[in-house]
Amino acid sequence: MAEIFNFLNEVEKRRKVNEFTLLLERASRSKKEIFKEEKGFIILKNEFENFFASQMNSFLINEKKIAEDIFLCVLYVSSLIKKRLSNQYSFDYIIDYFLKGFEKENPLFFQEGGDFCYFICVFFPELFEKRGLDDYGFDMGRFLYYQFYLMSEQEIAYHMSRNFKEMVEIGQKCLR
Repeated sequence: MAEIFNFLNEVEKRRKVNEFTLLLERASRSKKEIFKEEKGFIILKNEFENFFASQMNSFLINEKKIAEDIFLCVLYVSSLIKKRLSNQYSFDYIIDYFLKGFEKENPLFFQEGGDFCYFICVFFPELFEKRGLDDYGFDMGRFLYYQFYLMSEQEIAYHMSRNFKEMVEIGQKCLR
């Protein structure tokens, strides 16, 4: 008896492979495009978030941590860093994002809270460490992104909640 071939499933599989291939190509290309040499000096051509994304991509490739969800998170994190460096935010405490999100039933508060947690965990980890709250930032970041995912159904929120700690660790290694 003949086997039934589902053409649509095969098309979807190929589309995902092609998207992942494009992510890998972008990652390997980004390192080359980030610096230029001028009068014997190596100069950063682009903004910091592009440099940071390039460092993260290089780290992932060198460590052979090649997974589509991680690369998607790197793209998200680089845009998050640009947003964080160019804007001021009114909330001083992570819990404010959590409370506002539930009070207003607005998933964007959870996204901003997750972004804030990521930023603090990567750039200022000592804020949690000196208070004996080492895992607080990780737990709140994961929770805020997951709540954002539940309310918005945005795929990147799921990936960030699932890979939050790993993304923070990668970000910290890239800053060294």
